[in-house]
Amino acid sequence: GRDQGRSVFEYEEEQSDLLRHESRLKYLRRRMDKHRDRRQQLFDRRDLSDEDKRRMLYRMTEDRDTMLTEMLEIMADIRKDRSVYEQLFGRSE
Repeated sequence: GRDQGRSVFEYEEEQSDLLRHESRLKYLRRRMDKHRDRRQQLFDRRDLSDEDKRRMLYRMTEDRDTMLTEMLEIMADIRKDRSVYEQLFGRSE
């Protein structure tokens, strides 16, 4: 009933930082999955020289590093949001 609806609202308020970033994190997770698949496909290719594979892997690694940096920025935002929430409303247990 009403108490249950209030609990959901409170949960959403407490988790709003995560919920706000959820779609971006899912997008990055899908990109990381594709990166791992492409990396494995690259390793399995027999038509490329080792030098060509190294060059391609280097570019792929740069792309992966960009994704990881973005993930770290999102996690820092979440920690900052939680800190502000806890300062305003106290720590939720």
